[in-house]
Amino acid sequence: MSLQEKRHAMKSNAQPKTGSGAYILTSVLPTAYRSAAIIPPSRIPSLGDEATYLAFYTMVVSLIWLSANELSDPKLKRHLQRLNADKNVASEKTELTLKRMERQGYVVRKVDRPPVGHEGEELVTWHVGPRGREEIGIDGVMGFVREVYGDSGDDLEKKLRSSLGIKQVQEAGDEDADGDSVM
Repeated sequence: MSLQEKRHAMKSNAQPKTGSGAYILTSVLPTAYRSAAIIPPSRIPSLGDEATYLAFYTMVVSLIWLSANELSDPKLKRHLQRLNADKNVASEKTELTLKRMERQGYVVRKVDRPPVGHEGEELVTWHVGPRGREEIGIDGVMGFVREVYGDSGDDLEKKLRSSLGIKQVQEAGDEDADGDSVM
């Protein structure tokens, strides 16, 4: 068989690719063994830079999740400007950090272009990526908000659950202030 015939035979025998080819690695280690002192992060400039990056991507993922899982680019830029993070995050430019977050799967940048022949601007929106959903999750977003706002009581919890689209689960015997049963 010639080289070309071998390649053709290999292609015809190859199985079609299923799945995205991406994966998320999760740890099954007990919490006591997950300490950064035991398993330090690999290839980081410094622990401070890594902590800054972790805080930044947690904040961005939380902002997106609290905005009904979709945040427009101008709104994200406005939020970053209010936090004085619109220029630099730690030692790199914010744009580079956002690209790194996108490449690592924390966020997904979706660009909607106008149809051919129509004029208009492309619309850029940000969504929570698969790694952001896995590593941070709704519990992480709720913990982040509680940490920022402190102990604000039941009002914060109601607003937080409403923003995240979580239905309030109460026991059948619970009643609200009017004496009506709440479900």
